[in-house]
Amino acid sequence: MFWLDDVNCTGAEQSIADCDHRPWGEHNCVHGKDVSIRCWIVAQIVYRLAGSSVNGEGRLEVKYNDTWGTVCDNSFSNVEARIACGSLGYSNGGEFITNKYGPGEGRIWLNDVKCNGTEKSIADCTHLPWGSHTCAHNEDVSIRCH
Repeated sequence: MFWLDDVNCTGAEQSIADCDHRPWGEHNCVHGKDVSIRCWIVAQIVYRLAGSSVNGEGRLEVKYNDTWGTVCDNSFSNVEARIACGSLGYSNGGEFITNKYGPGEGRIWLNDVKCNGTEKSIADCTHLPWGSHTCAHNEDVSIRCH
């Protein structure tokens, strides 16, 4: 049995049932026209500043797939610092302060992060695939948020 045919979505729908389609159960299909999809859960990403007792400053760390890691300083600038600070709840910008708060431990999650300034999170900026890097922890990013 085919339930939906000629489905046309705009992307604003909450459910496939909200898309335009023929009446339920009405179709002109054969099983060679069955549809397959692949779904995935988007990882929750959390940020924190570590290694500092100064409020609003520290080594930028990212929790991805339930594991904390760091961000490499390759390509990192004040633009990326401002986006990261916004993700941490700071609204008056931020600055990249090299690796002032020293090396982190564990995974290096992000490398070659490049933002255009409009992103809501550094995860939305371009970067190498999660966990891919060409650096060591002595290149972990530290930022100052305002």
